[in-house]
Order: sequence, then C-alpha cells, then structure tokens
Amino acid sequence: MMMIRSIIRPEKADAVLAALMEAGFPGVTKTSVVG
Repeated sequence: MMMIRSIIRPEKADAVLAALMEAGFPGVTKTSVVG
C-alpha cells in the first residue's frame, strides 16, 4: 500500500476525489488546513 499526500485547492477537491474513485482508490482522508 502507498500513501500519497497532496495539497489541492478547495474548488478542485470534488473533481480530484471523483477521479481517484474512478481510478480504483478505495478511500481517502480529507483534512482542511489554513495558513
């Protein structure tokens, strides 16, 4: 198993999550950050 960390703009998050699910990724952890 691999861990991939990325920083994604909030307006792109839904599209990225949908693409990951289509590609077969079983799940993600999403955390909001400020700063």
